[in-house]
Amino acid sequence: NCGIVALDALGNVIGARLGKVVKRHNWSDWMIDMAIRMILPRMTWILPEALTNVWIVILLNKTVDYDVWKMFDILSCDTIYEDKLVCSSRSSGVRGLGTELVKRGEALAQSLGCQYTYAIVTGNYSKTIFDNLGFSALNHLEYAKFRSPGGHLYLTDTREHVGC
Repeated sequence: NCGIVALDALGNVIGARLGKVVKRHNWSDWMIDMAIRMILPRMTWILPEALTNVWIVILLNKTVDYDVWKMFDILSCDTIYEDKLVCSSRSSGVRGLGTELVKRGEALAQSLGCQYTYAIVTGNYSKTIFDNLGFSALNHLEYAKFRSPGGHLYLTDTREHVGC
């Protein structure tokens, strides 16, 4: 419900930052999040094929203790911008586009009353953006160590991205 996009001269999307303003006392959002975390991993058989591995994302979030609802007490705040996505097209040729999207997204989130930003940063490039802008990392997980009890990698195509 809170995002910003960058367009080229032809109106094509070349970058985006998407997120959600989360309020401590919004119980309906909390209930939806809890239902997704508890029920969805057990019901992958009813999902379309493209979503059958969504339980891995939920497990990843659990492994790094990613939970925006816990952060309200930790940060002593009532409104958090939960970052969902930062991406930019390399082919656009606009250097620093991702950084600019994060800066403008932060300004938008602050104008909507957000006191903090909370994100799970899953790629090297977005990690560099957030590091350079002074954000703090709370946890880290190397993808090579994110394995099933049998030792199989959960994420098998992370390319150059090494952790979150």
